[in-house]
Amino acid sequence: MASSYVESDPLGSDFAGVFDLSPSLSFVWGRRAHLESTARGLLQSPGAEPDAPEDGLGLDLLIGEDFDARDIEGRAERQCLRDERTVDAKATAVVNEDTGEIELTVGIDGATGPFVFVLSPTRITSDLLKLKV
Repeated sequence: MASSYVESDPLGSDFAGVFDLSPSLSFVWGRRAHLESTARGLLQSPGAEPDAPEDGLGLDLLIGEDFDARDIEGRAERQCLRDERTVDAKATAVVNEDTGEIELTVGIDGATGPFVFVLSPTRITSDLLKLKV
């Protein structure tokens, strides 16, 4: 049974995990739930969610592709704004010209204040490098 804190958090709660459920089936709430949901939307392929086929940026699919960093920033910001908990979003993409790797810094203004996180996807994995609250 969820604690009353989780049930009353204005940002909601969810099972932990960005790519898959946490093996312990633990819960996250508040900003962490908001962060994981937002990161999942940036990393999952477009159409991965049957009930929301327009969701998903597929950031890892763009590695090594020819694209403009400003285009990725705009697409990332629009994806972040799909979450009703997000009031505003600002993304900054840095692309390594030699490897095609992307580092995406995302600033979110949410219902309970701002936070920043950094994603660095590779062909093998996507890492959450930093979270600043």
